[in-house]
Amino acid sequence: MPDHPLKLSAGHLLRGAVRLRCPVCLEGRVFRDLYNARRNCERCGFFFSRESGYFLGSVYLGYGATLALALVLWFLLSRVFGMGWDLRVLIVLLAFVLVFPIWFFRYARMLWMALDLYLNPPVSEDFDARGR
Repeated sequence: MPDHPLKLSAGHLLRGAVRLRCPVCLEGRVFRDLYNARRNCERCGFFFSRESGYFLGSVYLGYGATLALALVLWFLLSRVFGMGWDLRVLIVLLAFVLVFPIWFFRYARMLWMALDLYLNPPVSEDFDARGR
């Protein structure tokens, strides 16, 4: 790994985020299971969590996506389908805001990592043996 930052394109980073793969090599899996992330990429050795609390920003991404999609869903149900504010709309919205964040958790983390790596490209220290 060179000493200068490895500049990754936005498309490259988004491909990794959508596939839940290492944002650097696009091969290694980031998550062992639904919630537990690996410390390093199994292929290139990239250290996923750069510092303590690194993924805190992903909470904001998840919350923002949930809120935005819930508003779109409310608009569709109430205005397009003419359901107004009846109990069915509230039940659908409640179910959505409870289930969507659980499913989106990993994607929010991957998008946060992609944003960080786009703004702060990885350097050789990000590939050391901290987590091995």
